[in-house]
Amino acid sequence: MSVYKRRGAYWYEFAFAGSRIRESTKTNSKRLAEEAERKRRRDLELGINRITKPKEIPLFKIAAERFIQEKRARRARNTGELYKYALKPLIKVFGTKLVCDISPADICAYQTRRLTTGVSARTVNIEAGALRTASTPIVSGVRLAMRSKCCVSARMLAARWTTKMREN
Repeated sequence: MSVYKRRGAYWYEFAFAGSRIRESTKTNSKRLAEEAERKRRRDLELGINRITKPKEIPLFKIAAERFIQEKRARRARNTGELYKYALKPLIKVFGTKLVCDISPADICAYQTRRLTTGVSARTVNIEAGALRTASTPIVSGVRLAMRSKCCVSARMLAARWTTKMREN
């Protein structure tokens, strides 16, 4: 690890994984050159160990809007419209949450609430599928949560709700 001045600019040189790394920092400041050397070494270490920076996880509202725009650009127009209308009630409920903060319990509570307001089971299932599809590229854990055993399907919830209504 060495930083030295050559023709008015600082350079750094170090050995990494059997190779000699020698590059210009293109600066006249020794402190900046030392920082550039540390950053370059750190980037090489992360790269060789396949460690990547985690993605920034957006709010559900932002993720859903990006997803709708992407679907409109790559799919038929009606597919984009379907996702737009399926995600609209989800954005009202989960819009202020981070995508990774949506738990299976939140999804189940949402499905139950939608069914008790009189929405058909088909609609609730479409909305749940849209939620899963929109959040899968960002956080794969949400997809697993949607398929977990603790999340009851909308058809089962609808069947329970209709039997309760008949009993009363």
